[in-house]
Amino acid sequence: MNLIRLLTLAAAIYSNQATAEPLRPVDVEQFDVAGVRLGMSRSEAVTAISEKLELGKHDVQFEPFPQENVVTKTKEPRYFMVKKGHAEVTVSLSPRIPYDKSRPMAVFSITYKQPPTPQNESAMRSAAIEKYGPPTDHGSSWCLRPHPNPGIACSQVQENGPTLLLVGSELVLNDHRYFQELINYINMKQSGKPAF
Repeated sequence: MNLIRLLTLAAAIYSNQATAEPLRPVDVEQFDVAGVRLGMSRSEAVTAISEKLELGKHDVQFEPFPQENVVTKTKEPRYFMVKKGHAEVTVSLSPRIPYDKSRPMAVFSITYKQPPTPQNESAMRSAAIEKYGPPTDHGSSWCLRPHPNPGIACSQVQENGPTLLLVGSELVLNDHRYFQELINYINMKQSGKPAF
């Protein structure tokens, strides 16, 4: 009896997956959040967000205590934040690899969030679909190369490039590859020839 129920359940799952709409690949690299795009320099991002959200000169708050940039060996802010009404936007930066003296930092993540109310969550979802189109995985994420298993969200396949993820009233545009390049750079700097 249990075997028959198990086989019936498996057939139903397979049937639902076979008839589900195909995944919709989306070039997330072309997206912006509050005017900011992945890969922008710090100054480009500040200009873009200031124009998009009509910010004043002092509305952009940089990381208060910057740490040393492992690539440039100078102290560089790793993020900046802005608030507009009830919304808060955080733009995260990573050292650009290979190093570019004129643009040493690159945007690798933009987070836009509002207070977690049911109204904000509904409004965020509607606004995201209006701006970016239907999600790739029929859920709440967009990416160019989705996983073939519809149960695995784009955000779980980070090595495939940028993703846009909506969770409640928080929208995150992220490219994990910048972080991975930094890790690879640090690992390379720590590599050495064995001498034993």
